[in-house]
Amino acid sequence: MHSRARIRCAATLTAVLVAAPLVGVASAPAGAAAPPPTATAPISALAVDPRILSSFDAIEQAMAGYRTAGRLAGHVADSLADRLTRARALAEQGAETRTIAYVEQFAARARNQVKGDADDLAVRADLVSRAEQLIVLLREAEEAENAGGTTIGTVPAAGGTVALAGIASVAFPADAFEQDTSVRITAASDAAVVAAYAETGFLFDAGPSAPLQVVLRTGAAQPRGGAQVTLDVPAQLRSALPAEAEIRVFARNVYADEDERHETYEPLDERFARDSTSVTVAVPAHFFGPDTSGAGRSLTLVLGSTPTADPQAPAAARGAAARSAGGVATAAADCQGSSLEPPLATMNVSSPFGPRSNPFNGTQDYHYGVDFDVPTGTNVMAVADGVAERVTTQTANGQVTGWGNYVVVRHADGSKSLYAHLLPDGRVAQGATVTAGQVIAQSDNSGSSTGPHLHLEYAPNGQIYDKAAKVDPQPCIGQNVEGSITVRDNGTLADDAFTVRVEGLVVCRTTIGASNTCAVGSLRPGQRTLSLTADIAPDDVGTYEITLGRGLTFSTGGTSASGVVGQGDTATYTIVVPSG
Repeated sequence: MHSRARIRCAATLTAVLVAAPLVGVASAPAGAAAPPPTATAPISALAVDPRILSSFDAIEQAMAGYRTAGRLAGHVADSLADRLTRARALAEQGAETRTIAYVEQFAARARNQVKGDADDLAVRADLVSRAEQLIVLLREAEEAENAGGTTIGTVPAAGGTVALAGIASVAFPADAFEQDTSVRITAASDAAVVAAYAETGFLFDAGPSAPLQVVLRTGAAQPRGGAQVTLDVPAQLRSALPAEAEIRVFARNVYADEDERHETYEPLDERFARDSTSVTVAVPAHFFGPDTSGAGRSLTLVLGSTPTADPQAPAAARGAAARSAGGVATAAADCQGSSLEPPLATMNVSSPFGPRSNPFNGTQDYHYGVDFDVPTGTNVMAVADGVAERVTTQTANGQVTGWGNYVVVRHADGSKSLYAHLLPDGRVAQGATVTAGQVIAQSDNSGSSTGPHLHLEYAPNGQIYDKAAKVDPQPCIGQNVEGSITVRDNGTLADDAFTVRVEGLVVCRTTIGASNTCAVGSLRPGQRTLSLTADIAPDDVGTYEITLGRGLTFSTGGTSASGVVGQGDTATYTIVVPSG
């Protein structure tokens, strides 16, 4: 039997499956009840990593080619093959340290025994390089094995669950896969994942995360309907979370189209109390993106946190409410944050926010921003008042990538906006206060971008807004935005202006003029404090009208209120935001 076949057979025998027939285990006769699922210990990460198998294959094929071409002496080839064969056999057994030792011996023999002219030295360099790359993969697998382990199972078309004891359980619905599909779960600590979570989770003030990340590989298949994932929350994470924290699950999202490529970590909608011992989330299919190895598809999850706990709700209620949430942000007709100003003088959308079918392979992708087609050097403006909290460049392995040169502005209500693919010069200084409509940068095509455009992202503050994830900014941009709260000057002259706050946070400001409105949408359920302060009232009489929509009511009843307030004074109301 070929060594690869032995590995596959061993993998299927150690599957951990629930509510689905096991593969590689004796099945019941036709019409008989299926045997109960059997849980076994996790198998070695070395024995199931396709990158390691491919690397062994590539070295063997290279050696065979060199030997056939007369570029590698027979006795040298035999000596090298002996080390490589022993290493592969040990990898199949999960003997991490000894496998690495034999590959290191292979590299040493290649350095010492392959000698001669320039052609011979090229062969030596190639074999040593391949061995060193394999050692890197083996060490990664060793870390995974020592950290959280790996398990593999086969999910049939009828659906099923694969579990890694003490770490994660993943349930796939019926028809998630067209045929029996091998699924592998690995738990390990990956520095690159931690760094990406920190940088791209900055828009949500992402906080402490679990020491291990979970990677789920499904081969070439992207599961239809996604999956339901349950993660155990380690005690060290729970003890590290501050009082204002909620547990959140972040998923790696890879989006690529004709204009750009982004790899970010996005929070799923569910929220959980910080003392939760386990969490269950619905993971949409688009998060099963291209694997980092370049082969097949995978889902990477980070068990993290955000400082968005509702101070008005007890922990138990927060947990219950979070578990009833789900789904993913979609392009919306209504604003799911607060009123925003245009980021450009002329806005031509080249790629909208939301889902799309990949034109090349038909898989589901998701764009967590809006792209505007503009030439290089176009002025980019802040969409709301705030502070330029981050002005930097996204890099990987010394190369400018992803967002390229970008700016993040934290707004007065705690929400954030991101402006990407900018010119490096001319950006606002980090820490500077900015106002809506102020030029903060110029557009470009820096980072993983194929042409000049502006990429805009908007993340409402999850402490007061229902969506604690990125939302479509377009419905929030412009005048007369539709939302659940609308405030306007109802005086004859329309000469008053107000600052509107929810829970003490500034959500918008009205301006003097005929339209003179600001809107707020998709607030977090519960009782909320709404206040208006008259910033401008020329006759010291600020006249206002508040209209509530989307099921919101005043605590005293009704959906509208009007009144008069002096300049600098504040009117305060309690409003009720329904669930669902």
